[in-house]
Amino acid sequence: MFRPRDRLPYYRRKMLRKLWRLGQAVIKGEVTAYPDFVIAFEASFARWVGRSYGVSFCNGTSSLEAALFAVGVRPGDEVLTPGYTIHLSLGIIHQAGAKPVLVDIDSRTLTMDPEDLERKITPASRAILVVHMWANPNDMRRIMAIAKRHQLKVVEDCSHAHGSTLDDRKVGSWGDVGCFSLQGSKPIAAGEGGMAVTDADFLYHRMMLYGHFGRLDGLIEAGIYPQVRQTGLGTKRRAHPLGICLASVDLEYVDRENLLKRQRAKQILEVVSRVPGLLPVQNHPGAERGGFYLGLPVLVDDSFPNAPTVAQVLKGLHAHGIGAKPYPYGVYHRMAHLLDLAYRLEALSGPGQPVLPSGFEFPLLPVTEMAQRQTFLLPLFEFLGRDFPKGLSAALHEVMSGGGG
Repeated sequence: MFRPRDRLPYYRRKMLRKLWRLGQAVIKGEVTAYPDFVIAFEASFARWVGRSYGVSFCNGTSSLEAALFAVGVRPGDEVLTPGYTIHLSLGIIHQAGAKPVLVDIDSRTLTMDPEDLERKITPASRAILVVHMWANPNDMRRIMAIAKRHQLKVVEDCSHAHGSTLDDRKVGSWGDVGCFSLQGSKPIAAGEGGMAVTDADFLYHRMMLYGHFGRLDGLIEAGIYPQVRQTGLGTKRRAHPLGICLASVDLEYVDRENLLKRQRAKQILEVVSRVPGLLPVQNHPGAERGGFYLGLPVLVDDSFPNAPTVAQVLKGLHAHGIGAKPYPYGVYHRMAHLLDLAYRLEALSGPGQPVLPSGFEFPLLPVTEMAQRQTFLLPLFEFLGRDFPKGLSAALHEVMSGGGG
């Protein structure tokens, strides 16, 4: 089993840098608002992604809320997003008063299916919220072409994909706005925090307006939004400076760590590809994963003769000391409160069973349902020694053949 102490010198250096920066901030009393190092981090993060502007938020969800506001999503609009995602993707669309329209995914990559995306565009469509699940970049070339053809805005949720690339461009640099979670288990972690990046000064200003009323002086001087000098929109979504201290160190290390993760992922995928009944999740051509939040996704092929369930696979792997995880999210396209705003508001209004609106239909997402049922996640660093592929291979073959479960 891999344990942190096995790489202690590396982690010790990194942790000491974090402690030093935290100590400096506390000694100087830079524990709130916008110290210089917060502004510097925003600029550095934007450069790292390949964008002109960056603005920090208290969490990734708030960065997405600000992005949808900035690109002009309004009540009554539709926002297209995959059903294979976390529920927060749907919640922020309702926060804007808009309607989520769920798109199915590609069975090989588990990313948004561009053909289903285009089929579901209507005159009410305003934006596409792309989610780079499991660090796997979507086919942004096709998605951006569709968005241009239908005059839609694109927001990228890169919370799983810190440093993932497509055609040597980082995710977050393709759409109108790229958003990142800096939650504590992410590769760039502020404990809680978020980042939004863009090339458009107009969008940058509008995201500042959404949750950064204390930073509007520059906008006022430029003659932008003079009526909201003191208040912004009346919300505060800024990040905690001490969290940004932590994230700033991670940003310095993330490229090196992604190289190590990619090397290990390649070894694991080579093993998985040789195990009958398992399907490694593929990348689009020209894509490289980064971040690898929660691990490496693998599908159990339920057409395989006597295929075990994911629960049986996990039980067998755990018996071998391999901490694989199940698909961690719900079947949200079957949850009415995440799909329909009227039902959602009625459900929140008090006791009693809310009634679905007339004509309501749950979306049909067959590939999403397959993936939710068949996905599990392999850890990247629970295996010691150069011969770990042999041990992993033996464990997977045993589990898939009916042993160890």
